[in-house]
Amino acid sequence: MQGKSKESPQVLSESERLLRAILDTAADAIITIDQRGVIRSINAATERLFGYAQTELTGQNVNRLMPEPFHREHDGYLRKYCRTGRAKIIGIGREVTGQRKDGTTFPMHLSVSEVRLKNQRLFTGIVHDLTGRRHLERQIIDAAASEQRRIGQDLHDGLCQDLIGIAFSIDAIGITLPSDPVAAVDTLKKVAASVRAAAGQARDLSHGLNPVDVRAGGLLVAMQNLASKVTESFGVACTFECHGGLRVPDDATATHLYRIAQEAISNAIKHGKAKKIEIGLSEHHQILFLSVSDNGRGMSQPIKDRLKQGVAVSGRVTPQGAAAGIGLQTMQYRARVIGGTFAAEPRKGGGTIVTCTINRELRSAATRHATEGI
Repeated sequence: MQGKSKESPQVLSESERLLRAILDTAADAIITIDQRGVIRSINAATERLFGYAQTELTGQNVNRLMPEPFHREHDGYLRKYCRTGRAKIIGIGREVTGQRKDGTTFPMHLSVSEVRLKNQRLFTGIVHDLTGRRHLERQIIDAAASEQRRIGQDLHDGLCQDLIGIAFSIDAIGITLPSDPVAAVDTLKKVAASVRAAAGQARDLSHGLNPVDVRAGGLLVAMQNLASKVTESFGVACTFECHGGLRVPDDATATHLYRIAQEAISNAIKHGKAKKIEIGLSEHHQILFLSVSDNGRGMSQPIKDRLKQGVAVSGRVTPQGAAAGIGLQTMQYRARVIGGTFAAEPRKGGGTIVTCTINRELRSAATRHATEGI
């Protein structure tokens, strides 16, 4: 009976180099420790995320990457797990706080798996930085609060004032009607005009809260109205074209597509200084395609580079000093919610083109359920 063949040192060396290349190109930090909590290896993303060089971490206790109280509790937790097998993170994963070399902390998701090799136990942790996600969540909450304040102010300064004026006019009619019916009729006409104006304000407010109604055939109408409003309000040539027999499955999908187009237009006008914007909506072979292209000055180079790398653009200031706003992140988020893919790219001839693509065949029932009521 032949013994088991052993791989040559050259083959092992090539395998190790391949494994190291895979680990170092991973976007998330990957850290391996032994059962005492001592770091055995890290990848390049760990160096970038925590600010340490590999030589500064290898051989050190992993608790130096944690703030208090996790720093002092970690070794005890690891010993308890090795003794009892009861896990809080290992094999489960959870959100925790990490600490960089400069002392700053950040939210992260940590998932840990255990590996047994002969007489030793190793633990591999994968760390995903949640800073960008938390920033986006705060921005969305702030934006929602700001919109609520705006609507409240519009109600108070506009609609409420008009209604108060109407009430005073009705009181005046009651006084003048017996003695001067002609004047009362004139006042009634003014009241009617004021009621129509108040109804128009209420309609505009409700449209802002719910811009798309699929049951009313709404997405196409809403997009056409959006293009017309942009042209009228900003003096920008904005057009909308629709191709194919468009079928939008629900209000949530339609509203997210509308908001993506709205945000892309806002960015094109505010940041790109565009003078021409084209909105396109089409469906072909179960694929729904939204595009918004402009002839503005386009995105800054740091944002282009990060988008090429597939990295979500956060609201943090990039090393080159160019601040990326919330717009791209919110559009990416909306596309994910409805099971679509998002892209923002330079447009041939100048400007930017933003696209959202939804493949109906790949859109799972779980995704459809998740969008209900949003």
